[in-house]
Amino acid sequence: MLTQRRSTILKCQLALVSASVFSLYLYYGGAGETSGHSSRHLLQTQEDETITVSKRPNISLGEEEGDQGSCGYQPSDSALFPPNTFSDEQLGQGAIVLYILGVLYMFYALAIICDHFFVPSLETIIEKFDISQDVAGATLMAAGGSAPELFTSIIGVFIADSDVGTGTIVGSAVFNVLFVIAACAFASVKALSLTAWPLIRDTTFYSIALALLVAFFNDSKVWWWEALILFLWYICYVVFMKFNVAAETRFHAIFPSLKAQEADTDDDNRFRAWGRFDPNRTPLFSWMQGQVKVSSKVDDIEQKIPRKGIHELKKKLEKGQEKEEIDAEETEKAVEEEEGNAMMDTQDQDDYEDVVCTGPTGTVYSKLIWFVTMPLMIPMWITTPDPNNPSRKKFFAMTFIMSIVWIMVFSYLMVWWTTVIGNFAGIPDSVMGLTFLAAGTSVPDLITSVIVAKQGHGDMAVSSSIGSNIFDVCIGLPVPWLLYTMFNDPYKTIDAVGMGCNVGMLFFMLILVFVSIMSFKWKMTKLMGGIMLVLYAVFVTISLLFSFCIFSCPL
Repeated sequence: MLTQRRSTILKCQLALVSASVFSLYLYYGGAGETSGHSSRHLLQTQEDETITVSKRPNISLGEEEGDQGSCGYQPSDSALFPPNTFSDEQLGQGAIVLYILGVLYMFYALAIICDHFFVPSLETIIEKFDISQDVAGATLMAAGGSAPELFTSIIGVFIADSDVGTGTIVGSAVFNVLFVIAACAFASVKALSLTAWPLIRDTTFYSIALALLVAFFNDSKVWWWEALILFLWYICYVVFMKFNVAAETRFHAIFPSLKAQEADTDDDNRFRAWGRFDPNRTPLFSWMQGQVKVSSKVDDIEQKIPRKGIHELKKKLEKGQEKEEIDAEETEKAVEEEEGNAMMDTQDQDDYEDVVCTGPTGTVYSKLIWFVTMPLMIPMWITTPDPNNPSRKKFFAMTFIMSIVWIMVFSYLMVWWTTVIGNFAGIPDSVMGLTFLAAGTSVPDLITSVIVAKQGHGDMAVSSSIGSNIFDVCIGLPVPWLLYTMFNDPYKTIDAVGMGCNVGMLFFMLILVFVSIMSFKWKMTKLMGGIMLVLYAVFVTISLLFSFCIFSCPL
């Protein structure tokens, strides 16, 4: 049953990404037209540039001929990518398929590096420096889930010289808020109960961030101080999370009826509400191979016990509490917990299996996944200490740094090959980011959210979807803009047509999602999932119409 469900989910994801590319490709001319344009490559100087005339008709409805504005397909003339390996004729004869497969492979590569190396290294950092779980969730956890979008945005600003990063973040945000929640609603066996407080908290911060973004996009320029405001708003969110427990208590005192609908909200559950950071999660590679562990109710109860033990006892003593105040029962409980922790650590050591050295095992499908993954895994395994290996956890700093390097490499290849696909098919970079890249970079979050939804944890799915979007909008967008304005103009021009309206629609969709959840009495039902799918289809359709000036965006 699990294998059948996994196969169905993978087929749906592949169909979604393929349909997006194929429909856009057919709409804008297909392979029968060339894509010559002026471009500057890493190995090419401006004096050596050759300008070829595009045979593709300009798509700029609503614009006079000769005044293209920024409608339709307009490739950047300063993208710092190597020259294409294949000519336009070779691409039209089928070589473009290699680029499409390469982009799909980079989606998988980003998922593997984040899930197998980057996220576990962040977990070790959180544990090592005893970072507050609420603050960790708003910073390191969010960075772990949104790293592909962040580096895509950086590459879009400094290398691709396009709005592919902006489109990816906006499209990914819509994908997470609408499509992921819909998938979770359909994947769950019964209607999932949602917690009011984290949803209200994150929706409020996210709505304000989107409102600021709409205002900043009004003149198609983002000034350095506007980017700084977005960044400072994220700092406010992190500071607020430091006092999250007190704010939550105050909220429940004002609205006691909402507290009755909430599930257990201890610290450990709040920590694990960020999807990928569930310490008992099934790694993506194991899940792809079909090695899904089904935990029993007893295991779930044991997992909810905070691993504090004697360490918590020492903290109380260090704070000046008298030794007599700690009764014998609490001491005995702490010792038992510490012994349990030691047993769990020993079990982790025994259960660890090196995915490279173990070799292909299991079914034919599992072996196939192993062989497909190894060209990615072996270079990462050589250069990056595996944090899942208890004996190599002490090298977490090197794992953290090398994970960022690999994410940058994979993001660069992903954006480069996506640009080639877009240039060949005549699709703007912002549209490729809004559809193709947005869906691809969000697939790991989709898989994680569906898994936890099947386990009955609706809050994990919704919290990770909205919470990671706050990081995308307030860090993924403004940080590259701030870096750009430090070395270039005091503002960054946003050329993508309709991007302001896209952000405005995202804000409107977020409000509709919140109202829908309230209307369904904080339950995630399949009917609500259907509504989310319709809203997602409406957003993508209107965004494409804006991008090609079929409708004009008033913003």
